[in-house]
Amino acid sequence: MYTIQKSLFVGGVLFTAVLINNIEVNAKAGWVETQMGWSYYDKQGDKITDKWISDIYYISTDGFMLADSWVKTTSNEKGEEQFWYYLNEEGKRVENSWKTIAGKKYYFNSEGKMHSGWYADTYYLGNPDDGALKTGWVKTISAAEASRGIIANDNNSSWYYFSNSGTIAKWEVPRNANAVTKVISGKTYAFDRNGKMLSGWILINTEDSKTQISSYKYFGGANDGELKTGWINTEPPADIKRISGKNGTSWYYLSNKGVPKSSNNSDKYSKSDLTVINGKTYLFDEYGQYVSGFVYVGDDVYYFGSADKGYMQVGQFGDLLGIGDVREGYYFTESGTNIGRGITGEKSGKLYYRGKLQKAKVSSGFAVISFRDSAVQNYVVNTYGEIQKNVTVSTKNGTVYRTDTRGILTHIDGKDIDKNTIQGSTPQAPRW
Repeated sequence: MYTIQKSLFVGGVLFTAVLINNIEVNAKAGWVETQMGWSYYDKQGDKITDKWISDIYYISTDGFMLADSWVKTTSNEKGEEQFWYYLNEEGKRVENSWKTIAGKKYYFNSEGKMHSGWYADTYYLGNPDDGALKTGWVKTISAAEASRGIIANDNNSSWYYFSNSGTIAKWEVPRNANAVTKVISGKTYAFDRNGKMLSGWILINTEDSKTQISSYKYFGGANDGELKTGWINTEPPADIKRISGKNGTSWYYLSNKGVPKSSNNSDKYSKSDLTVINGKTYLFDEYGQYVSGFVYVGDDVYYFGSADKGYMQVGQFGDLLGIGDVREGYYFTESGTNIGRGITGEKSGKLYYRGKLQKAKVSSGFAVISFRDSAVQNYVVNTYGEIQKNVTVSTKNGTVYRTDTRGILTHIDGKDIDKNTIQGSTPQAPRW
C-alpha cells in the first residue's frame, strides 16, 4: 500500500487531495482530486453536488467541478431565478468580461451571469437562453423600452440592424428629416434617430408637403421595410387619405427612386401627365392613384378602362357605360401622336365627337349633328351613327334631308340651306 498527497494551485486557490492506491480518500474537508476530476467535501465529510463553491466554482450534480462548460443555475442557495454561467478551463466562472465560446461572443456581468437583451444601449445579446452577440437584422424593442421593463413581443417589436462588430447601426438624421435612408445588401431602408427600421409611407423631408404624394416613399410592411419601386397596392398616407377622402387600397406606381407617379392638378390633366409603363399608358391623379374610366386630358376625352385595368384604351368600343343600348359606341385613336384621344369626325363611315358615337334617336330615324370648328359642318346620321352620304332621307316626322358626298346637309325639304349656319343638334361628348 502507498499514499500520495497532492497539492495544486488553480487560479490562486490551493487544492489538496489524498490518494491511496490511486483511490480517493477524504483526509479532511475541502477539495479532493480523482481520476474523474475535482470534488469538494464539507466538514461532515459529505461530497458536495450541484452547488457553488466560494461563488467561483461550480460542482455538478455528479459531484465534480465543471470546467470549460456552461451551467444554468441559481446564483446562490437562496436564489430562485436561474441564469447561465460559463466556467473557464480552470473551473472559474467568467465575470465582468466578453468571452468568445464556440465562435460566438457573450458578455458576463460582475456576478458571472450571462447577459441577454440590450447591453450598454449598443449591443443586443438575444434572449435569456441565447445570449450570443447579434449582428445583422434583429427584431426587438428599443433599449429605452427594455430599460423600462417592457417585454418584447411580435406586436411591439421593430427591426434594428447591427454591424459586423455587433454595434447597433445608427446614422445621423438631418434636422429637417424624419428618417435617413441607407443601403444594406443592395436594398434601401429607412431608419429613425434610434436606429429603428421604419415601414409604410414615410415623409422623409419634413419641409416637403404632407398633402403631396410625391413627398412620400413607401418602405413595405413592418417585417419588410425595403424601399419599393414599381407597382404597389396599399392604402394612402394618413394625410393624403384625410384631404382626398379616399379610403381603402389603391394602385400606385413608384419610380426607380421610390417616388410615386402623380399629376399636379387632377382638375386639369395634360398630355405630359401620361406615363408609359411596360408598353401601356397610365394617368395618375394628384394623390398618386391611377385613373380609370373617361377622363379629360386637355380638351380631349380619353378612356382608361375599368377600375381593375386603369390604362389607356384604344380602338372601337360598344356600350362602355352599361346603359343597355346596343347602338352605343365609342372610338379612340389607335396610333400616332394622338393615340388614345377620342375621335372627332368621321371614322369608318360613322360620326364621333370626342370619342362618342353621334346618332339619331330611334323616334326620329335621322338627325342633323352640327360641328363647329373653323367652319360649320352639318352632318346627317341615322340611328346607328352612320353618316348619310349623297342621299335623300326622311325623318319619321316627314322632314326631308339631302346630303352631299361627304354626308353634309345641303337641302331641307327641297330648299337650299346656308351651309355656314348651324342646322342641327350640338354634338354630345361622353358623359360619366
